[in-house]
Amino acid sequence: MGYRFAIQPNLMNLLASPSLWQAGRKLLWLLLFLPMLAMSQANITIEVNWPNWSSENRVTFRDPGNNQIGARICNPATCFNGSSNNSYNNIGSPASYPGIAYGTGYDILMEDTWGDGWNGFGSYVRVYQDGVLIVDTDLTGGTSGTFTFDILAPTPVLTVDDVTVNEGDGTATFTVTHISAATAGPFTVNYTTADVSTTVGSDYTLTTGTLNFTGAINDTEQIIVPITDDSDFESTETFTVQLNTVSDPSVDITDTGTGTINDNDLLGDTALVLYEEFDGYMDYTSTGGTLRTQDNNTNACSITTSSSGTLTSPILSGATIEKTY
Repeated sequence: MGYRFAIQPNLMNLLASPSLWQAGRKLLWLLLFLPMLAMSQANITIEVNWPNWSSENRVTFRDPGNNQIGARICNPATCFNGSSNNSYNNIGSPASYPGIAYGTGYDILMEDTWGDGWNGFGSYVRVYQDGVLIVDTDLTGGTSGTFTFDILAPTPVLTVDDVTVNEGDGTATFTVTHISAATAGPFTVNYTTADVSTTVGSDYTLTTGTLNFTGAINDTEQIIVPITDDSDFESTETFTVQLNTVSDPSVDITDTGTGTINDNDLLGDTALVLYEEFDGYMDYTSTGGTLRTQDNNTNACSITTSSSGTLTSPILSGATIEKTY
C-alpha cells in the first residue's frame, strides 16, 4: 500500500513568501550581531559621598550631546533644595547606568545650590566603567562644574611581573598574564631578554621564544631564564624581559618585566687566620673579627685601620712553648 502526501497551497505560498525570507534574514542578523552589540557597551556606575549639606548637591550624567542619561543623583530626602545640613552617600549601592555606548565626550554635571561647592572633608563623585574607576573628582567651589571623560572599549593587555633572585637560584621565572579584555581567539607573542646592567652570557643566558595564549582573560604563561652562578663579587644587577611581536595587533604588549640578580659572593669577608710555626706546625687562630666595616651593598672596600682578637692554640701534652706574643 502506498501513501501520498500533499502540501496545502496556502503553506506553499507561505514558504515562498518574500516576507518570510526577509524575516529569516533579520533573525539571522540579530543572532550574529547582538552579541557584538552587547560587547560594544559599558556598564557605568556613579558613587557620591557628601559629608555635609548634601541637600545642596546634585550630579547629572550626560552624553556627548549634553543630554541627561538616566536619573540625577541627589539626597532623596532633601533633593537639591538646600534645606538642611545632612550627610548622604550611595556607597555600596551606586547609581547604575547599563548599556552605555563606547565613545568620547561624556561628562558629569556637578551642582551646588548655595554656590560654595560641596561641603565637608572627603566629598567626591566617582565614575566606574565595568567596575574600574575612571573618574574621581569634587566640586570645590561655585554653583556648578563639569568633568568630561571618555568611555572606551577595554584593550587586551599582557603584563609581565618583576622577579628578584639570588645568583645561586639557578633560574628566574617570569609570569605573563592576559588581563583587561578577551580577544576574538587564540594568539601568540614572542619575547626576548635584554641587558640593563647585566652582561648576557656571563650573568644569565639569552632567552627567546613564543608564548601561546587562549584569548581568555587571566590566562598565564611562564618564561624561565637561566641565571649564571659565578665566583666574582658583583653588585646587584638587572635585565628585562620584553614582548616584541604579537599575532593579534589589538593586544597591548608594551609592559616589560625586570629581573634583579642579587650576588651571593663575598669580597674578602673571610675570618682572619694567623699562623705561627711551632714544633709540629701547630696553628693558632683568631676567635673572630673582620677588617671590613660595611656590607657589600654599602661599601665593600671600607676597612678599619686595625683589628684585634684573642689567639688560641691547642698545646699537646709534652710540648714546649718557645715564645709568645
